[in-house]
Order: sequence, then C-alpha cells, then structure tokens
Amino acid sequence: MAAGAFREVHAMFAADVISSVMVRVQRRQVASANGLSDAEAYRNLADLLLHGLTR
Repeated sequence: MAAGAFREVHAMFAADVISSVMVRVQRRQVASANGLSDAEAYRNLADLLLHGLTR
C-alpha cells in the first residue's frame, strides 16, 4: 500500500473475508455451491485478491 501498488483497505476486514472463504473451501461448501475443486477455488481466491486489489 505504501508503494501505491495496492489500494488502502481495512486489513482486519480483508483478513476476515479471506479466512471465511478458506474455511468454506475446507468444508467443501465452495465445491457444493459452484463445482470448483479446492485447488481451483484457491487459485480463484488468489486471483481475486491479487488483481481485485491492484490499481
């Protein structure tokens, strides 16, 4: 954020959202909801985090 690569967000909220999705993946709720494998779900989460927060 200091270098301007990422926009400022509330860090604790972001951590809560990320951990919530990770728990859903581990409980197989993501697979049940949309058919993604665990690996696909984690790749999509990483993509969303890296590209959804960049300027």
